[in-house]
Amino acid sequence: MKAKKEKNRIAIELGIDAALEDPSDDCLDRAVFAKRIFKIIEGTPVSTNMTVGIHGSWGSGKTTTMNFLRWHCKEAGHPVALFNPWQFQNRQMAWNGFVSSIDKGIAEWQGKKIGTFKRQKSVKNISKTFRKVTAITKVGKIAGDLILAPLEGLLEQTRYKIQKELNKTLKDKRLFVFIDDLDRAEPDILYDLLMLLNEIVNLNRCVYIIGLDVEIACQVIKNKIGFINGKEFLDKIVNWSFDLPEPTDFEWQALLDKEIEKLDKNIKKEALKAIFPQLPKNPRKFKHFLRYISGLHKSFLSRFDENELEWKVLYLAQLIKMEFPKVFQKIISRKDILDDISQGMILDRMKENNQSLQESDKTPEWEQKLNDISNDVEEAKKAHLINLYKGLRESAGFNITHEDHLKKHLLVIEAPELFTWKEYKSFKKELILLTDEEILEKLRDRKSTRLNSSHIPLSRMPSSA
Repeated sequence: MKAKKEKNRIAIELGIDAALEDPSDDCLDRAVFAKRIFKIIEGTPVSTNMTVGIHGSWGSGKTTTMNFLRWHCKEAGHPVALFNPWQFQNRQMAWNGFVSSIDKGIAEWQGKKIGTFKRQKSVKNISKTFRKVTAITKVGKIAGDLILAPLEGLLEQTRYKIQKELNKTLKDKRLFVFIDDLDRAEPDILYDLLMLLNEIVNLNRCVYIIGLDVEIACQVIKNKIGFINGKEFLDKIVNWSFDLPEPTDFEWQALLDKEIEKLDKNIKKEALKAIFPQLPKNPRKFKHFLRYISGLHKSFLSRFDENELEWKVLYLAQLIKMEFPKVFQKIISRKDILDDISQGMILDRMKENNQSLQESDKTPEWEQKLNDISNDVEEAKKAHLINLYKGLRESAGFNITHEDHLKKHLLVIEAPELFTWKEYKSFKKELILLTDEEILEKLRDRKSTRLNSSHIPLSRMPSSA
């Protein structure tokens, strides 16, 4: 139990964007996926050269999958190098970093120490010519020569030289080079690195694992080389492509349960589980939202009692606000939309018995209204917006039947002057003992001096009030 708490603490300190490192932490089948890829690679002859693509959109788990794959490589005794091309501003720096990452990977595998200072000095000293590289290993030193070799007509001789050194160094192992977030690199670096892998460093015993968003990469390639199909170009370089599998609902539920353990203790777990169908199906967005809600509880929502708010409504409102801010602003400014959210379910039930079969095939009126205020939303995201709005509508349903009460739920984070019932009763007791003048003075001390409904508690007034 203590170890589990410590792991959660470390995960929170690393941040929500920190990719997982240990396969045992996986909930979304990425560990199984990574192991399967590793087994396939291991099934090929050791002398094979290949480039493997791990494909997925932003936040879908490419880095986590590559970390798990790297874990399997290390467990099997292979040297691994990690290269992040997006960190570099130009080709020269990128190639320097590429050579240095290979040198570092082999040095660590050989048990040679390379401290932070030495590492930084090594990268710096690669300078303008690769021949001046300050490398720790012989492979690292020759790698600089290999990248310069085509310019000097020495490609075949230098490739033979480094291949011989690789065979001697690796023996029965391979060198795995992980290139993450290639689609985030500068266009010139992305294109040139692909050409480098295909034509220069296509060495036996070397396996290059590339993580990228195919759509973005193909568009960059197309812009770079003109009319040529970006996907066809990519397919000629990447030998095997693996698309990240879509997690099942069961796996998403497991991730939700795991993440809830890290959140503020006051977060309404049952409410989160109830809106599970509406939660983002992207690991990074999923975690972003949960941590955001946890932050709201710590900073503001802890003021409210358990039954003082409709938590499902509040959570869904915040999700719409995060993902579709422009639509959210239109929702809170349109009385007809607010009325639909608060009363639409009741009206739908009333219409059901009188509705003909032909009428039931029509687009619902609430969906038509939503389409009116979401013209600028990308078509690919429309289904998700409809799902969120439908969930908000159903969550408000029979629980919030007044438009003003609903609006306060939607704006509760933007209106800190709203009283909780505890605060309202306490303030009311203070006012009873004061004169009219003192009451006015007391009200002036509040953040808002307007005596209107925004000073009424958010929840419905209980009978004892």
